[in-house]
Amino acid sequence: MDKTYWREFYSRYKIGVEPSLFAKLVYKNYLLESINCDTNKYAESNAPSLLELGCGNGRDSLYFANNGIDTTAIDQVQEEVEFLNGYAKTLQDSKQSPQTKNIPRFLCGDFTQLDSFSFQRQFDCIYSRFTLHSVSKAQQDKTLADCLKYCKDGGILSVEVRGEKNSLCGKGKAVENETNAFIYDNHYRRFLNFTQTLQEIKSLRFSSNNATQGVFNKKTDNTSNTQADTRIITTGGGYNALTYRFKILYAKEDNGFAPFNSEDDYFIRIIARKEHCES
Repeated sequence: MDKTYWREFYSRYKIGVEPSLFAKLVYKNYLLESINCDTNKYAESNAPSLLELGCGNGRDSLYFANNGIDTTAIDQVQEEVEFLNGYAKTLQDSKQSPQTKNIPRFLCGDFTQLDSFSFQRQFDCIYSRFTLHSVSKAQQDKTLADCLKYCKDGGILSVEVRGEKNSLCGKGKAVENETNAFIYDNHYRRFLNFTQTLQEIKSLRFSSNNATQGVFNKKTDNTSNTQADTRIITTGGGYNALTYRFKILYAKEDNGFAPFNSEDDYFIRIIARKEHCES
């Protein structure tokens, strides 16, 4: 991933921009429905959880948190993460802020290495917008497999990404040994094949001990100083293993998803729910 490119980009676009259309769609049409969330009724300790992969300037993470979601967000640019955590602290200290109910936590690291964060929990939603096309195919495959592992049973995977219909596909210098990957405007982009990506998500499987899947422990979340309910993720151990997959709820490659100024390019959207399966 291009740390220098994103460091310069984030420096130009700080807090104050609207959340993406995709964030609004995920929250209103899928996240609320899938977890039966009511921001006026649930306690903070029982708030639905979301993990964002590559949060950028934090606009979507802040939107989710503002709507009562227990939000954890990852980004690779240390300066931006420090800025966002500082901003989140000002929200926490401000009694007038509407976001004091759920303050997002920003972590610096590589979202393609989720095990490195030692999460002792799973999430109701794993959210990836404009991030999978910034990593190699091998990194994408590992990330999607990890999403199945770290998503709760019944949880949602939400992906918006550049595909082969995107107008930038083919522009710039082709990256050696990568399919549809190019360096353009000093930035790496890889354009996904819609049908192939959909099939690969459908074919993912994760097996886990059915006893540990249902066990909740009261544990200090190592990403914050608060107590949180966490679900331990382990495999094996003498119990019948449960197998999980992603069931596609929505998938489309189209324009109208992410208009920017006068541009209205093509992008891929995929929404999937984690569920039990036979194999």
